[in-house]
Parts: sequence; C-alpha cells; structure tokens
Amino acid sequence: MSFLGVVQDKEGMNYFFKNTRSGHIYRVTPRGGGDARLVKEGDGWFILEIDGTLYKVER
Repeated sequence: MSFLGVVQDKEGMNYFFKNTRSGHIYRVTPRGGGDARLVKEGDGWFILEIDGTLYKVER
C-alpha cells in the first residue's frame, strides 16, 4: 500500500492510497466514507482499515 496524496474539497481532506499489488486506488473521505477508513494518522504514517484488515502506510 502506498500513499498517493491529499485533495481538499468543500467537505475537507480526501486521502488517496494505492494498493501496490493490484493497482486499486482507495479513497478516504472526511465523513468516513470511501473505500477505506482512516483509523489513525501519525507523523509520516497512516493506519487504514480496508475490509476489516489494518494496514500501516508510510507517507
């Protein structure tokens, strides 16, 4: 999993991550929607939940 970037819209920040194996792009929205849930964000890393599995992603 790799971090692609952040896009801001009228609702707030949208985070984008890419699965390096499948190429699928996951979107995390400000209201908790999208394809993944942002569990925690630290200094240079994120923890995502996708389909019940946690992933740590370095920025």
